Amino acid sequence: LVNQFVYAWTDSILANTIWFRYQIINQSSYSYNNLYIGNFTDWDIIDYAHNVMLYDSLHTLAYCYDVNNQSVIAGIQLLSNYPINVYGIDNIAGGDGVIDISDGFSDDEKYYTMINTRLTAGGTTGLDVAQMASYGRMTLNQDDTLDVFFAFVAGKSIQEIQNTAQHNQLLFDSLFSEANNINSENTVQFSVYPNPVSDILILHGNFNPSNIQKIEILDISGRTFTATSHIKNKTILLNVKNLLAGIYFVWLIGKQENKVVKFVKK
Repeated sequence: LVNQFVYAWTDSILANTIWFRYQIINQSSYSYNNLYIGNFTDWDIIDYAHNVMLYDSLHTLAYCYDVNNQSVIAGIQLLSNYPINVYGIDNIAGGDGVIDISDGFSDDEKYYTMINTRLTAGGTTGLDVAQMASYGRMTLNQDDTLDVFFAFVAGKSIQEIQNTAQHNQLLFDSLFSEANNINSENTVQFSVYPNPVSDILILHGNFNPSNIQKIEILDISGRTFTATSHIKNKTILLNVKNLLAGIYFVWLIGKQENKVVKFVKK
């Protein structure tokens, strides 16, 4: 079951954004351990044949504009605390050599664009472009609920949509921080500090250390990194000193459920 909610704001700072919230409820008798949720957009801004798509990792914002007339910029911001993936699509015959949606968008192609990364489309002179902005990998257990948020942003300049995206994230974090977690009576909750972090990241929560089978670190493009970890009582210490500055996710793989925690390396 999927419930959709739409949010708009009267504040002038957020006048050019609309949020879409998708609440996915697993009513089946199965658990899904490799779940991806994506939002496909074919913008066609002004002259569709001269569009480019770019990705701003700082604001988790995939956006598009006409290279010959940058008076309208539009994009999708991924607000939720899950691993993020963005794939830019050249919507022309032959595509990018891998994905060609000029003859239709197959299920296999949709899945490919949700699990792979291509952060630009349209080259330097522009083409007909599209984009897939997605969350994943995620786990959704039986009878659990998953919330994901996408914010549509528009403006007259890149700086304007970046400012809107910054305010979006601040408001989202204050209103829906708990909505990033899978809702379950048995869901493990963590506090993360310091965040941003320079070297040692500390995770403390109500978990059983023996239930944690694997710890992975992913960047916003889904690439996996390793870090020395130490678990004692209900605390996990991760040495992230060697990571480059940026946004990352700790993927905790347990016997009964998985947990994703977001942090910033400075």
